[in-house]
Amino acid sequence: MAFDVLSIIKDEEQKASKLLHEAQQSANDMIKNAESKAIEDERKAAVDHRALFQSILDERKTQVEAQLKTQQTETRAALTAVVQQAQDRVADAAQFIINEVINGHR
Repeated sequence: MAFDVLSIIKDEEQKASKLLHEAQQSANDMIKNAESKAIEDERKAAVDHRALFQSILDERKTQVEAQLKTQQTETRAALTAVVQQAQDRVADAAQFIINEVINGHR
């Protein structure tokens, strides 16, 4: 009978050891899965951030291009006005030069 009790205790210890090993393995698997998920989530977040950054950059680029186009139009209009003023005064300048040369007011 004592031998049977020792055998039962030994069997129970083996079962407990097996359960402990399975629990440790299960815990290790859960940790590995959690780490893998965290790494995947981090990668996804990095991709999302790159996409967001590119979107913001593209939007800002469009805004700057629109501003530059407006400035170019305004500058071109101002330049055209200056050229027109100069052309309008060409006749006056020619008359002034003729008067200076012919009338000797040099």
